[in-house]
Amino acid sequence: MKALLTLVLIAFAAHASAQSTGAAIGGIVADESGASVADASVTIANAGNGRTLTLTTGAGGEYRGTPSCLRGSFTSTLSH
Repeated sequence: MKALLTLVLIAFAAHASAQSTGAAIGGIVADESGASVADASVTIANAGNGRTLTLTTGAGGEYRGTPSCLRGSFTSTLSH
């Protein structure tokens, strides 16, 4: 399979109430032709605390999660 070139990450914080906050990360994985890639693994890792979260893309190449490792700097890794 050709190398996967596109990994789109979207991270944002949302206020659930005045006393709590949450965060989410998501995106779409596509191949060189722009076709979505299902069942790919996207691993989000926090460089500071070592926590990781692995998400699997859906049929449309989409993934979304609410990792506790989002606070601070993080990296993402894609495998298929």
